Parts: sequence; C-alpha cells; structure tokens
Amino acid sequence: MDRNYSVTIITKNPWRNKGILENYYDIFTDIINNRGLIFSLFSRDLKNIFQQSCLGIAWTIFLPICYVSVFILLYSSGIVNFGNSNVSYPLYITLGFAFWNFFSIGLPAAINSLPSAGILITKTNVSKKAIILSSQGQALISFFVQFILFIILAIIIDVKYLYTIPIVLLFLVPIISFSLGLGLFFSIINVYIRDIANIVGVLIYFGFFLTPIFYTTPNFGTINMFIFINPITYLIGVPRQFLLQIPVTDVLPYLIAVILSFFLLFIGLFFFHINEDNIGDKL
Repeated sequence: MDRNYSVTIITKNPWRNKGILENYYDIFTDIINNRGLIFSLFSRDLKNIFQQSCLGIAWTIFLPICYVSVFILLYSSGIVNFGNSNVSYPLYITLGFAFWNFFSIGLPAAINSLPSAGILITKTNVSKKAIILSSQGQALISFFVQFILFIILAIIIDVKYLYTIPIVLLFLVPIISFSLGLGLFFSIINVYIRDIANIVGVLIYFGFFLTPIFYTTPNFGTINMFIFINPITYLIGVPRQFLLQIPVTDVLPYLIAVILSFFLLFIGLFFFHINEDNIGDKL
C-alpha cells in the first residue's frame, strides 16, 4: 500500500529565499519578540560589572567627573584653546563627553558582545540580535549619568540651558543608530578576525582627539580636514550647539550625518541578519 509523506526542508540561510522587505520584517519581528530577553541580558551584564567592582555604581559617577575635571583644569591653565565662545566651558565639555562616551562605549561593547556570550550562543538558540542590542545598555547608563551631571552644572551656572533638555533624546537617536550600525557590522567581522576589536579601539582613541569634544572647531590647519569628514563631529556638535543655545552651524552636514547613521543601521541589521546563523560555528 502506497503512503504519501510530506518532507520539510530546513535551510540554514532562509533569508536567501526572501525579499528585502520580508527579511527586514523578520529582523524587526525578532527584535520585538525578544525585547524581554534584551532587558534581561542588559540587567545581567550590568549586575556582573558592578558586583566585580569595589565602588560599584559609583564608578559611573566618579569617572565622568574625573574626565571633566581634568579638561577644565587644562582649560583654566591655558593648555586647551576654547576660542571666543561665551558658553561656560564646564557645560560645553560635559555635554560633549556625554554624547561621545555613548559612541566610544557602545561601539566596542557591541563588537565584543558575541565572543563574550560565546557559551550562551553555542549552547542555546538565543537571539544574537538581542545580545548586540543589550550591549548598548552600558552606553545608555553612561550617557544619562553624565547628562545628569550636565543638569546639575546648568542649575549652578545658568538655568536657561535647562529649557532645551527635553529634546536631548531626539538628538541621541542618530548617535545610537551610528554606533549600533557600525557595531552590528564589525561584530560579525570580529567573530572571524578578533583583531578587529583592538583596531576599532585604537581608531576610537584617535577619533577622540579628531573630534571637537573638548575644543571648538578650528577654522584652518591639518586637523580641520579630518574634523570636516568626521560624521561624529556633526552628530555631537550640532546637538550641543542647540542645547547650549549657540547659533547652529553645519545644518546640512548634520542632516547628511543623520541620514548616514540610519543608513548604517539598516545595512548593519541586514548584514548581521544574513550572517547570524554562522556565528555559533565560529565561536
């Protein structure tokens, strides 16, 4: 007696049989369905960091104060040139550090998140996107701690700067997109070539000095060329100008940098999605 059997073929890379929109639908569905996991992983990582530290959460407050204090000392000594701006230098540098530190903490955290979760990835079918997204929690906490420091300084120095605070999250979104887009891309490469994390770390170190965080943008000189092509210059500079009520310049470069940040995010998500199934085999 003949019997009919149905056979289901499971492909390792199902994205190949889907269109662009279907793949993006799968990406965002995966993120939404794993939002609880993202929060749980973030809470776990945060708890582990503070449990292994003598000062615990005090580090997130102590370090920003140290950094800001050092540059305020350099400025008061005449070593750092702030130009002719009428804005308080402590407010200027505190706000700049808040935005920069999100990028400088968030990008390496995303790149190193997959190797750090190697056992979890190889032993379970956990969402790899959730691991990447949860790594940005450390950067968010660092940003908000430093922004609270900015608010305290604004209350002491001039309360007029408090009126623009409600819009700060809107300015943070492009920086998150830029950091996360690069992080998604380089996290995959880091699985195959572990030197990528160190290379990016060195580039971030040099990027700090090539981005006007603790100084104003010079009008001439060799460094001006690097500042001009650096998208972080505009993603930090324009929001800081707006929040400190400085006449906003470079509106067009800022809009281009914002578009670039969202483009990187969407490309990074797709690149990560098509390589996600191979991560467990390489860790």
